[in-house]
Amino acid sequence: MPTADIDLTTRDISGLASADAVAAFLTRLDYPTDCRKEESATAYGLSSETADAIRGMELMATDDDEFFRVLFVQLRSVTAKARYELARNLGKRSSDHLLILTRDFDVLEFVLIDKETRQRRGPGGGPSVQIIPRVVSVQRKSPGLVERRILRRLTWTGKDGLDQFDKLRSVFQSAHYAEKYFTNRALFADHYLETRLTEDAAWRESPAAAFATTKELVRDARSRWADKGEQTIRDELFDPAWKLLGFQAKVSKSAKQDHLEPDYILKDPDGKPATVAFVYCWDRWLDGPDLSDPDTPDENPGAAVVSALARGDARWVIVTNGKLWRLYSKDAHSRSTNFYEVDLEEALLASDETDPNEAFRYWWLFFRRQAFVEGPEAEQPTCWLDGIVRGSRDYAKRLGDRLKDRIFVTIFPHLAQGFLRDRKKRLGQTRRPTDDELHDTYEATLTLLYRLLFLLYAESRDLLPITESAYQQASLKQIKEELAAKAGVAESGVPEKLKAYKDAETTLYDRLLRLFAVMDHGEPLLNVPCYNGGLFITDPEPGGPGISPGNGDREQRIAAFLQEHKVPDRFLALAIDRLARDQDEKTLGLVFIDYKSLEVRHLGSIYEGLLEFKLKIAAEDLATKTEKKKEKYIPLSQVKPGRGRRRVAGGDAHPTPAVRKGEVYLSNDKAERKATGSYYTPDPIVEYIVEHTVGPVLEEKLEALKPELDKASKTYHRHLANAKNNPGILPSGSEPRAFAAAKTYAEHRALVDQVFDMKVLDPAMGSGHFLVEAVDFITDRLLDFLNRYPHNPVRFMLDKTRRSIRDALGEQGVTVDPDKLTDINLLKRHVLKRCVYGVDLNPMAVELAKVSLWLDAFTLGAPLSFLDHHLRCGNSLIGATFEDLKKAISGQLFALDYQPLVNAIEHVMFVNAMADATAAEVHQSADEYAQARKELSGYQIVLDLLVADHFVDQLGLTGRGGRKLKAELTKPSELLAMADQLTTQSIKGIAFYSFPGIL
Repeated sequence: MPTADIDLTTRDISGLASADAVAAFLTRLDYPTDCRKEESATAYGLSSETADAIRGMELMATDDDEFFRVLFVQLRSVTAKARYELARNLGKRSSDHLLILTRDFDVLEFVLIDKETRQRRGPGGGPSVQIIPRVVSVQRKSPGLVERRILRRLTWTGKDGLDQFDKLRSVFQSAHYAEKYFTNRALFADHYLETRLTEDAAWRESPAAAFATTKELVRDARSRWADKGEQTIRDELFDPAWKLLGFQAKVSKSAKQDHLEPDYILKDPDGKPATVAFVYCWDRWLDGPDLSDPDTPDENPGAAVVSALARGDARWVIVTNGKLWRLYSKDAHSRSTNFYEVDLEEALLASDETDPNEAFRYWWLFFRRQAFVEGPEAEQPTCWLDGIVRGSRDYAKRLGDRLKDRIFVTIFPHLAQGFLRDRKKRLGQTRRPTDDELHDTYEATLTLLYRLLFLLYAESRDLLPITESAYQQASLKQIKEELAAKAGVAESGVPEKLKAYKDAETTLYDRLLRLFAVMDHGEPLLNVPCYNGGLFITDPEPGGPGISPGNGDREQRIAAFLQEHKVPDRFLALAIDRLARDQDEKTLGLVFIDYKSLEVRHLGSIYEGLLEFKLKIAAEDLATKTEKKKEKYIPLSQVKPGRGRRRVAGGDAHPTPAVRKGEVYLSNDKAERKATGSYYTPDPIVEYIVEHTVGPVLEEKLEALKPELDKASKTYHRHLANAKNNPGILPSGSEPRAFAAAKTYAEHRALVDQVFDMKVLDPAMGSGHFLVEAVDFITDRLLDFLNRYPHNPVRFMLDKTRRSIRDALGEQGVTVDPDKLTDINLLKRHVLKRCVYGVDLNPMAVELAKVSLWLDAFTLGAPLSFLDHHLRCGNSLIGATFEDLKKAISGQLFALDYQPLVNAIEHVMFVNAMADATAAEVHQSADEYAQARKELSGYQIVLDLLVADHFVDQLGLTGRGGRKLKAELTKPSELLAMADQLTTQSIKGIAFYSFPGIL
């Protein structure tokens, strides 16, 4: 039996072209393959559909005791549904299993059936066992570095089948959400870490001695520490590790204390505090309470670090369970969800053809003392890690600026031109489009870009099952990689090479439509649940799923446009490639854009600039000129000699148009070519405003809730003691903690509403920049506050939401890693749904704000939250209230009927209370809100009339006509006719202040 993993090359993997080759591969990795035999699908209790899909199945390896078995399955099509059924049925057996699935050996899926037996201490308490198929897809002909590393780690080095399975569980867990050698959750830029960091002087320092010492420290870690308490791992790993990393470590609390204070204060040699650390027993869950922890099972490490950062314990904080090492920053946009993580066990074992210590550097450089020590001469405290943040943000800004430029000048006009080409060629509409049709094309192009943005961002952050072959083949990632392979890396040659795509075919657009439908309705075959939310509407029927009340006509029109019209392949290919790739600053070749490094706020600013522009068709050739530092379009005929001209050999200079006659372009009313971005508020200002406006109000509110939370905690412990002393009162199948949680939630449920009774309104929200910051800020503050009350109704409610999501996924036949349904992510969803409000005059800004907020609070497996009740299109400066209406009709024959208003408020309160944990709940939120809008429809007409004085000039009602407007309330027919001319946007903002979420 080998004691170390066997190195593998690309050639080793490319040879896996048959079942015999796979068996030989396993033999080389020292798996006991002498038991190889064919298996019957029916013997595993599979459904007839799945059994019929299996072309061949055989047992390829097992240990003598059959603790661990390897099954090879060849299917007609590798789908999430077949994988899930195989995993579910095999998970019921006592043996552990590794599946190898394939259709034609081009792609092989290695699936570890993980029977999740680690006990989580949620509010309900007790063990929670789930069957989780952990998947790694390998492209046989072109395996990436991560895939080669993982396959190498499959080497059988365990002392028996149980030990080997534990090793593979670690390998597959580290593969999920992992980059090359680290996991970066938007704290840094991946591209910067992988390319620019290697140019840093620190990278050239040899870690050889530290590598050898650390490897010895962690040798046989799982077998030494798997069932040991925290004190053991402190003595044997952490105390020596701090010395190795250059720290003087001071213990600040004992191993068994679950206080929110850090476990260690880490100092430099002069005794100055450099950072602090939270430490836990080996491989403990870092995103929530964990019953497998014998010392501090109730502690939530990911939340405790937020409290440490809020107190100012340190600007950077380390959180580790020995295996996983995390960095959190005080300056992160979201302190709870932005972090950097390295799997130390895997880093020590990872190998590469060029530098076997490369993976180790991503741990050593980031966690040693030198990374935290602040420079003595800096005006503000900075350290090496701050430099990495600064470099990452500078890179992201430059990337965003270039992307914004391309979207304005190339991508958006190119997509719009494609829609118009399709209109003419395929749909046969040869006449010039009207202004309304151009506006529809503009809004449809924006929506298409929103969808592409969402997918690029979600796939880059592994929020979609991009590592699974079924989704991978349908993904936008697959499309952009196919385009890049044809286009090459030289930017100047891309347009010519992509002419291989025809302008009379729409294959690429049809693939996108299928992907949009998957996002809209879900697809078990691709392991994608129903996300819905309104962004990916593919059934544009009136009142259909995703069509929002009060805005349905417009959404239906755009959705119908995107279904009926298409962008030809040649246009779409170039647009997607321009959107997906950028010129590398060092090599000048095209590389894929690191969308993960672009903050949601930055993405919003890129698209927000489009909202002030219109789509136009050039009536003649146009050129550009710079005027007061702004580019403007002018007729080419007005270009002065020598300007905008190119020299033709043997002849005179000829004008070079920026836009040719008949082509589409973007321009605002001032004929400007692109947005300057001056209207976009920089991040530091947004953060300052949110902290100093939302912060004090939230602090006051939470302070007032402390007595109620103390009562809830006492209630929980009273019921828990009662249940332990009188087990006969427990319902069948329940246990004391679950009983106490249910009783406490029932008695203090109103406290949940009080916690979320916080309203933050942006009256001109644009892309939602302030709202995204507000969601992150409130979430972090709530985490810090609720940390002090581990047994609170909010936590019980989050657990209920988690169970609802998991149950809904099971009904859909979709599996996600339950570790990703953390309290932090679920809390952010509730803050989003219940605490933030926004108004904007531009309907497309409202849609963009939704996209920004959805991306910021995306929860794997949960549908996109219903937001139409809080994000409204309207004018927040001009409007009328119900008090105005009451005054206007005083003395009239008929009094104001408030019953519809009461009904509407009840509907909206129901929407506010919905967790939107399932697609059914999202649809129910939409239905309830539709009823509220219906109840208010009569009020809306009359309230419009009350603000008509502000619009009399637009209507031509000057003088006496304007003064008589309110008197006309007695003539319904005239009023209704006038109301048709009035903008309904006006009242949707001001009435919002009195009754948020109704109008």
